[in-house]
Amino acid sequence: MCEISQSRKESDLEKAQRICQQIRKHGNRAAVVELYEQYHQFFIAFARMRLYDPANAEDVVSAFWVELLNGNAICGYKAINNASLKTFLSGILQWRIINANKQKKSEILPPQATDQVHTIQKEIITDTVRRWLRQFETVNPRCAELIRLNLAGYTNEQIAKMILSSQTYTKIDLDRETNKIKHEINKEYTGICQKKLIKFINREIHLRKLILHELFDR
Repeated sequence: MCEISQSRKESDLEKAQRICQQIRKHGNRAAVVELYEQYHQFFIAFARMRLYDPANAEDVVSAFWVELLNGNAICGYKAINNASLKTFLSGILQWRIINANKQKKSEILPPQATDQVHTIQKEIITDTVRRWLRQFETVNPRCAELIRLNLAGYTNEQIAKMILSSQTYTKIDLDRETNKIKHEINKEYTGICQKKLIKFINREIHLRKLILHELFDR
Protein backbone atom coordinates (compact mmCIF):
# COMPACT_ATOMS: atom_id res chain seq x y z
CA MET A 1 0.00 0.00 0.00
CA CYS A 2 1.44 3.34 -1.01
CA GLU A 3 1.90 5.92 1.71
CA ILE A 4 -0.06 9.15 1.58
CA SER A 5 1.95 12.35 1.59
CA GLN A 6 1.71 14.18 4.91
CA SER A 7 1.25 17.43 3.01
CA ARG A 8 -2.04 16.20 1.55
CA LYS A 9 -5.13 15.40 3.59
CA GLU A 10 -6.23 11.78 3.33
CA SER A 11 -9.52 11.44 1.42
CA ASP A 12 -12.45 9.46 2.81
CA LEU A 13 -11.94 6.79 0.16
CA GLU A 14 -8.24 6.44 0.99
CA LYS A 15 -9.07 6.22 4.67
CA ALA A 16 -11.72 3.53 4.08
CA GLN A 17 -9.34 1.53 1.86
CA ARG A 18 -6.59 1.78 4.47
CA ILE A 19 -8.84 0.63 7.31
CA CYS A 20 -10.31 -2.10 5.10
CA GLN A 21 -6.83 -3.41 4.37
CA GLN A 22 -5.90 -3.38 8.05
CA ILE A 23 -9.01 -5.40 8.92
CA ARG A 24 -8.95 -7.82 5.98
CA LYS A 25 -5.23 -8.47 5.56
CA HIS A 26 -3.92 -7.97 9.07
CA GLY A 27 -6.98 -8.76 11.18
CA ASN A 28 -6.56 -5.42 12.93
CA ARG A 29 -10.10 -4.67 14.06
CA ALA A 30 -8.77 -1.90 16.27
CA ALA A 31 -8.49 0.16 13.08
CA VAL A 32 -12.22 0.88 13.43
CA VAL A 33 -11.43 2.81 16.62
CA GLU A 34 -10.21 5.66 14.42
CA LEU A 35 -13.70 5.98 12.94
CA TYR A 36 -15.27 5.53 16.37
CA GLU A 37 -13.34 8.49 17.77
CA GLN A 38 -14.20 10.62 14.75
CA TYR A 39 -17.91 9.83 14.32
CA HIS A 40 -19.31 8.26 17.51
CA GLN A 41 -20.78 11.41 19.05
CA PHE A 42 -22.35 12.40 15.74
CA PHE A 43 -23.94 8.94 15.35
CA ILE A 44 -25.29 9.07 18.92
CA ALA A 45 -26.99 12.40 18.16
CA PHE A 46 -28.12 11.04 14.76
CA ALA A 47 -29.75 8.01 16.45
CA ARG A 48 -31.39 10.01 19.26
CA MET A 49 -33.11 12.28 16.74
CA ARG A 50 -34.59 9.32 14.83
CA LEU A 51 -35.37 6.65 17.43
CA TYR A 52 -38.83 6.35 18.97
CA ASP A 53 -37.00 5.75 22.24
CA PRO A 54 -33.90 8.01 22.31
CA ALA A 55 -32.66 6.18 25.40
CA ASN A 56 -31.81 3.24 23.13
CA ALA A 57 -29.35 5.29 21.10
CA GLU A 58 -26.26 3.92 22.86
CA ASP A 59 -27.36 0.30 22.34
CA VAL A 60 -28.23 0.81 18.66
CA VAL A 61 -25.00 2.65 17.87
CA SER A 62 -22.92 0.11 19.82
CA ALA A 63 -24.43 -2.72 17.76
CA PHE A 64 -23.66 -0.66 14.66
CA TRP A 65 -19.97 -0.39 15.62
CA VAL A 66 -19.78 -4.13 16.28
CA GLU A 67 -21.19 -4.70 12.79
CA LEU A 68 -18.40 -2.58 11.31
CA LEU A 69 -15.71 -4.80 12.83
CA ASN A 70 -16.09 -7.44 10.08
CA GLY A 71 -14.95 -4.88 7.50
CA ASN A 72 -17.75 -5.49 5.01
CA ALA A 73 -19.25 -2.01 5.32
CA ILE A 74 -15.93 -0.15 5.31
CA CYS A 75 -14.66 -2.16 2.35
CA GLY A 76 -17.93 -1.49 0.53
CA TYR A 77 -17.46 2.28 0.57
CA LYS A 78 -16.69 3.53 -2.97
CA ALA A 79 -17.41 7.28 -2.62
CA ILE A 80 -20.22 7.02 -5.19
CA ASN A 81 -21.35 10.49 -6.30
CA ASN A 82 -18.64 11.90 -4.00
CA ALA A 83 -20.64 10.86 -0.93
CA SER A 84 -18.64 11.28 2.26
CA LEU A 85 -17.74 8.30 4.45
CA LYS A 86 -19.88 9.80 7.24
CA THR A 87 -22.87 9.91 4.89
CA PHE A 88 -22.27 6.32 3.79
CA LEU A 89 -22.03 5.02 7.36
CA SER A 90 -25.07 7.09 8.38
CA GLY A 91 -27.08 5.20 5.76
CA ILE A 92 -26.08 1.87 7.33
CA LEU A 93 -26.92 3.14 10.81
CA GLN A 94 -30.29 4.36 9.52
CA TRP A 95 -31.31 0.76 8.72
CA ARG A 96 -30.53 -0.27 12.30
CA ILE A 97 -32.63 2.64 13.55
CA ILE A 98 -35.55 1.61 11.31
CA ASN A 99 -35.38 -1.96 12.64
CA ALA A 100 -35.24 -0.71 16.24
CA ASN A 101 -38.27 1.51 15.64
CA LYS A 102 -40.21 -1.39 14.11
CA GLN A 103 -39.50 -3.49 17.18
CA LYS A 104 -40.52 -0.66 19.48
CA LYS A 105 -43.77 -0.11 17.57
CA SER A 106 -44.72 -3.80 17.87
CA GLU A 107 -44.15 -3.58 21.65
CA ILE A 108 -46.38 -0.50 21.98
CA LEU A 109 -49.30 -1.41 19.73
CA PRO A 110 -51.98 -3.95 20.79
CA PRO A 111 -52.35 -7.08 18.57
CA GLN A 112 -55.42 -5.76 16.69
CA ALA A 113 -53.71 -2.45 15.93
CA THR A 114 -50.57 -4.30 14.86
CA ASP A 115 -52.61 -6.34 12.36
CA GLN A 116 -54.09 -3.15 10.94
CA VAL A 117 -50.64 -1.63 10.61
CA HIS A 118 -49.38 -4.75 8.83
CA THR A 119 -52.33 -4.59 6.40
CA ILE A 120 -51.61 -0.95 5.62
CA GLN A 121 -47.88 -1.68 5.29
CA LYS A 122 -48.64 -4.53 2.87
CA GLU A 123 -50.75 -2.22 0.71
CA ILE A 124 -48.02 0.41 0.74
CA ILE A 125 -45.37 -2.19 -0.14
CA THR A 126 -47.49 -3.58 -3.01
CA ASP A 127 -47.99 -0.08 -4.42
CA THR A 128 -44.28 0.65 -3.97
CA VAL A 129 -43.29 -2.54 -5.81
CA ARG A 130 -45.57 -1.59 -8.71
CA ARG A 131 -43.89 1.80 -8.96
CA TRP A 132 -40.42 0.21 -8.84
CA LEU A 133 -41.47 -2.24 -11.56
CA ARG A 134 -42.53 0.61 -13.82
CA GLN A 135 -39.05 2.11 -13.48
CA PHE A 136 -37.34 -1.29 -13.73
CA GLU A 137 -39.26 -1.99 -16.95
CA THR A 138 -37.20 0.66 -18.76
CA VAL A 139 -34.06 -1.28 -17.85
CA ASN A 140 -35.23 -4.88 -18.19
CA PRO A 141 -38.70 -5.28 -19.80
CA ARG A 142 -38.76 -9.10 -19.69
CA CYS A 143 -37.86 -9.37 -16.02
CA ALA A 144 -40.33 -6.64 -15.06
CA GLU A 145 -43.14 -8.44 -16.90
CA LEU A 146 -42.25 -11.84 -15.40
CA ILE A 147 -42.27 -10.44 -11.86
CA ARG A 148 -45.53 -8.57 -12.49
CA LEU A 149 -47.26 -11.74 -13.75
CA ASN A 150 -45.84 -13.74 -10.86
CA LEU A 151 -47.19 -11.22 -8.34
CA ALA A 152 -50.56 -11.45 -10.10
CA GLY A 153 -50.66 -15.15 -9.20
CA TYR A 154 -49.79 -16.82 -12.51
CA THR A 155 -47.75 -20.02 -12.42
CA ASN A 156 -44.49 -20.34 -14.36
CA GLU A 157 -46.16 -22.57 -16.94
CA GLN A 158 -49.03 -20.12 -17.43
CA ILE A 159 -46.52 -17.30 -17.91
CA ALA A 160 -44.58 -19.44 -20.38
CA LYS A 161 -47.76 -20.04 -22.41
CA MET A 162 -48.41 -16.29 -22.53
CA ILE A 163 -44.89 -15.64 -23.77
CA LEU A 164 -45.16 -18.34 -26.45
CA SER A 165 -48.75 -17.50 -27.44
CA SER A 166 -47.67 -15.43 -30.47
CA GLN A 167 -46.04 -18.46 -32.11
CA THR A 168 -46.58 -22.16 -32.68
CA TYR A 169 -44.84 -24.13 -29.94
CA THR A 170 -44.37 -27.73 -28.87
CA LYS A 171 -44.41 -29.35 -25.44
CA ILE A 172 -40.61 -29.23 -25.50
CA ASP A 173 -40.70 -25.48 -26.20
CA LEU A 174 -43.15 -24.98 -23.32
CA ASP A 175 -41.03 -27.03 -20.89
CA ARG A 176 -37.89 -25.17 -21.94
CA GLU A 177 -39.53 -21.77 -21.44
CA THR A 178 -41.04 -22.82 -18.10
CA ASN A 179 -37.66 -24.02 -16.82
CA LYS A 180 -36.08 -20.79 -17.99
CA ILE A 181 -38.64 -18.81 -16.01
CA LYS A 182 -37.96 -20.96 -12.92
CA HIS A 183 -34.40 -19.65 -12.95
CA GLU A 184 -35.61 -16.07 -13.40
CA ILE A 185 -38.29 -15.98 -10.66
CA ASN A 186 -38.99 -18.26 -7.69
CA LYS A 187 -40.60 -18.28 -4.24
CA GLU A 188 -37.25 -17.77 -2.48
CA TYR A 189 -36.70 -14.49 -4.37
CA THR A 190 -33.32 -15.77 -5.55
CA GLY A 191 -34.21 -15.87 -9.25
CA ILE A 192 -32.10 -13.96 -11.77
CA CYS A 193 -34.82 -11.38 -12.41
CA GLN A 194 -35.60 -10.94 -8.73
CA LYS A 195 -31.93 -10.37 -7.96
CA LYS A 196 -31.72 -7.80 -10.75
CA LEU A 197 -34.81 -6.00 -9.42
CA ILE A 198 -33.46 -5.98 -5.86
CA LYS A 199 -30.10 -4.68 -7.09
CA PHE A 200 -31.89 -1.99 -9.12
CA ILE A 201 -34.03 -0.91 -6.14
CA ASN A 202 -31.06 -0.92 -3.75
CA ARG A 203 -29.05 1.21 -6.14
CA GLU A 204 -31.90 3.71 -6.57
CA ILE A 205 -32.56 3.89 -2.81
CA HIS A 206 -28.84 4.24 -2.11
CA LEU A 207 -28.47 7.09 -4.58
CA ARG A 208 -31.51 8.90 -3.17
CA LYS A 209 -30.26 8.48 0.38
CA LEU A 210 -26.86 9.80 -0.59
CA ILE A 211 -28.43 12.88 -2.14
CA LEU A 212 -30.56 13.51 0.97
CA HIS A 213 -27.65 12.97 3.37
CA GLU A 214 -25.45 15.29 1.36
CA LEU A 215 -28.12 17.99 1.55
CA PHE A 216 -28.42 17.67 5.34
CA ASP A 217 -24.69 17.18 5.79
CA ARG A 218 -23.88 20.70 4.69
